[in-house]
Amino acid sequence: MGWNDIDRMFHRSLKFCFSKKKFLFTYPLVASCGVFITLFRALSEGAGDWVRLKFSFFPIFITASILLATGIVLIRAYHNEVKGLSFSFRELGKKSWDLMVSATYLTLPLSMAYLMLWSVIGFFYILKEIPFIGTVVSILLSFVPFLLVLSFIVLALVNMLVIFFLTPAVALRSECSFEMVIRQWKTIQARLLTHIALLFFAVLPVALVLGLLYFAGHLTESTYLIATSGLSYFGQQVVTSFAFSALSTPVVVFFFNFAAESYIYLRKTERASVL
Repeated sequence: MGWNDIDRMFHRSLKFCFSKKKFLFTYPLVASCGVFITLFRALSEGAGDWVRLKFSFFPIFITASILLATGIVLIRAYHNEVKGLSFSFRELGKKSWDLMVSATYLTLPLSMAYLMLWSVIGFFYILKEIPFIGTVVSILLSFVPFLLVLSFIVLALVNMLVIFFLTPAVALRSECSFEMVIRQWKTIQARLLTHIALLFFAVLPVALVLGLLYFAGHLTESTYLIATSGLSYFGQQVVTSFAFSALSTPVVVFFFNFAAESYIYLRKTERASVL
């Protein structure tokens, strides 16, 4: 993989991410993710540490399912755009519906694993509240909650890997099976550095834009927004999330465009090496 290959894939992905048709399809779904995140953030206000921990991570797994289903349609649309074929999102959505429903189950094991680990860490929150011995035990076993929280972060990262590497495979091969997941995992293992590099270039613009928007949102919240809790606070956050989602929609489209480019590039180079 050379720099010219990355530059070509990056440029073409960027070229096709600014489209009115794509924006109108993607924005409502990205906005729904924003509302979910805002809702869980509002629910965590005043909650205990254990509940707040759940509300911090659980939206990631919900939005991952939404984005995975969205990405299938976006990648198929991108494939048609590159080939110069006409398409409509309504038709793509109808043809992809069964596949979208099946693909959302790919993130279900990660969600279940998270809920299981969250239940386990709850035991340690209860344990530390026991009079006299709770403090001592919580100090001696503090490494266990640390490892559990680390597992939450790893599961969130695995979600991102699933979205980037499995979505184009599902969309372009019209296949969603355990065997397909195993094949993709073996491909990643065989060319780990290449996959990491491609993921980096896909995530970089997303991280830059989302980081800028988050910083602007944080400054707005601390200097302008009046309410700090309650229904008014939730309303302010929801309205702000609509603007946040609108500005982040193009980079979401870019992410899936580049995922499709990466998948096709890896398939071509794999075939060339076999020949």
